[in-house]
Amino acid sequence: MRSLRRLLVAALGALCLSTTVLAGGSSQTSYAAKLVKQTDSGAPSAPSMPITTSGRWMYEADGRTVVLRGYNLGGSSKVPDFKPFKDIYKLNIFRDTFGSNVARLLFNWEAYEGAAPGVYDESYLEYYAGVAQALWDRGLYVIVDFHSDGFSRYLANGCGSGAPRWAVSNATTPDTPINDKSCKGWGVNLTFNGDLKNKILTVVSAFYANKAGVRDAFLATVGRVAQRMSKIPGVFAYEPLNEPWGDEVTEIAPLLIDAAKAIRKFQPKAVIYVCASFNGVQNEIFSPKPKYPLDLHKTIGNIVWAPHYYDPTLFVFGDYVSIFPVTTTMHNIVIDVLQTWNDGAGVPISFGEFGGLGTFKDNTLIKRYYEYLDTDISSATQWTYTPDWNPKDLDHWNDEDFSVVDENNQPRKQLVDIRPHPRRFTGTPITFLYTPDKKTVNVTWTQNSATLGLTTELFLPSTLVSSSPNITVVTPTNGTAVDCTYWKKSQVVGCSAAKTGYVTIVLTWF
Repeated sequence: MRSLRRLLVAALGALCLSTTVLAGGSSQTSYAAKLVKQTDSGAPSAPSMPITTSGRWMYEADGRTVVLRGYNLGGSSKVPDFKPFKDIYKLNIFRDTFGSNVARLLFNWEAYEGAAPGVYDESYLEYYAGVAQALWDRGLYVIVDFHSDGFSRYLANGCGSGAPRWAVSNATTPDTPINDKSCKGWGVNLTFNGDLKNKILTVVSAFYANKAGVRDAFLATVGRVAQRMSKIPGVFAYEPLNEPWGDEVTEIAPLLIDAAKAIRKFQPKAVIYVCASFNGVQNEIFSPKPKYPLDLHKTIGNIVWAPHYYDPTLFVFGDYVSIFPVTTTMHNIVIDVLQTWNDGAGVPISFGEFGGLGTFKDNTLIKRYYEYLDTDISSATQWTYTPDWNPKDLDHWNDEDFSVVDENNQPRKQLVDIRPHPRRFTGTPITFLYTPDKKTVNVTWTQNSATLGLTTELFLPSTLVSSSPNITVVTPTNGTAVDCTYWKKSQVVGCSAAKTGYVTIVLTWF
């Protein structure tokens, strides 16, 4: 009893904050604490397909709101042999250490159709499908990311990635791929070097105009990939263009619409991720509104806005320097989307890329990224997981060093923040606040009638609670009763509310 009292006192600070706001300043609320059941057997509920979107959120088929957190896979997928995932068991780290429930899996057009238009390397597609299946077997949803940087390895002075040589040669003289240390700072070069930019724009203009049938060839590839990937239940989304070049209204949007049609011929309910143009990626430091047509979410349907955000100081200093307010900047990106699309109701937001450098002295910036993501309860995939990272070759592409794991497939402490994070809500999410020094997680949501009996779930790393004999849930005595279970093997807490309405809990451990 004495230990429960201590747990209750420790949790009151976090819980009183939410109840005081709701009560208009009154804190005359009493609380009750009880132990969370812990079990070595069983597992939380399985994912419920398909995922759909409505307004601000993504939903699983059972009606629960799903929040997706994970990583990009992976940095070395951009260069030959384009197949870095040789040891599939390394992927266990996402389930066992990171608690991920999504992966943004890079697909390389050059690897699949590099020889000539219509000549496909089916072994690459089968390799890719095998990785996606392995991720799904470990409980991760998969986003198929048709990835490119500067459109092609044969552009940007040989420092790009993505399209095959023949997709470039019809419009300009291709560059020789390099992708070595001389490409360091490639993104800054593309931003400020007018000659490099103009050459890329010449090629992509020919691409969008379907010169030599290149656009048609790309859409055929998109369709073939979707046909194969539709057989894997966990593949729920496709991102046809990563950081695309071109005009968002006249060139990129029509391509996205046609790509969505090619995908949905085989997967009618597929979610389409939409990324800003490369120029927009740079400007998202200052949070612009989306430049796509305002009805794009209606024309395509079932879309997710997937902005990228890298704190600009890391490219200048090689470390995080607190000049730009990370939380405010990322939050403003979300607000812009909510206000721009869907008559103010917005569309779901999932930050497709963000990350830090191996030169960081600590993980301060990474923590700030995730503190923001919790504030707005946003989905996200951090850049990047490179399974073959090593101190010499780093991410194997342009001397980048973003990998969250080292040569032993262990987390790099300056680039990860293994922390509790939300996964599913049995209603509309309101608050998710992790307070490390107090060892508490404050969660609030509005419980829906259709999902009564199901569980709101969060990842709670065993590394945080392994030395704690008790996990306790604290609730207002006049609030909704909640029963919680901690599945040790899955490292997931699931809480079931007894009735509809506002639900507030604090989980704490000692």
